[in-house]
Amino acid sequence: MLYSRGQGKITGQNMNSKNIIDCLKALRPIPSDILAAAEQEAHTCNVPLEQLLVKQGVVSETDLVLATAEYMDLRPISLSRFTLDHELLDLMDKKNWQELRAVPLARTGNSLTVAMADPFDLVGRDTITASTQCELTRWWH
Repeated sequence: MLYSRGQGKITGQNMNSKNIIDCLKALRPIPSDILAAAEQEAHTCNVPLEQLLVKQGVVSETDLVLATAEYMDLRPISLSRFTLDHELLDLMDKKNWQELRAVPLARTGNSLTVAMADPFDLVGRDTITASTQCELTRWWH
C-alpha cells in the first residue's frame, strides 16, 4: 500500500494537531471509554499509548505510520516497489542499517534521504550522519 495524503487517509485538517494521539483520533475515531482504559494501562505499564493501541488492535500499524507522518509533517512511503541503490547502502555497514531499521533512498551531493521505521530515533539519525558523513534530509510532502 502506498501511504500518501492523496488517498484521503489523512488531510490537511490535521496539520495543527498537538500530538500523535490527536493525529490518530483524527484518522481513526477511538471511543472515549477505550481510550481512557488504554491511557490508564499505558501509564501503569509505562509504555507509549500509541504502541499499546496498536498492540490491542484499536488502531493498525498503518494508522500509526500515517499519524506519525502527520505529526512530523513527513510523507510516509511504501518500499514494496523500491529498488535499493547498493552504492547508498555501502555508505554504512549493512548490519547498522538493519539495526536502525533504516534504508537510504537518495543522495544529492552531501545530503542523504533515509527512510526510518522510527523517525524519533535521534541516536539512530546521529549514527547515520556520523557513519555516512552526510547530512540527513527530510522526506517532505
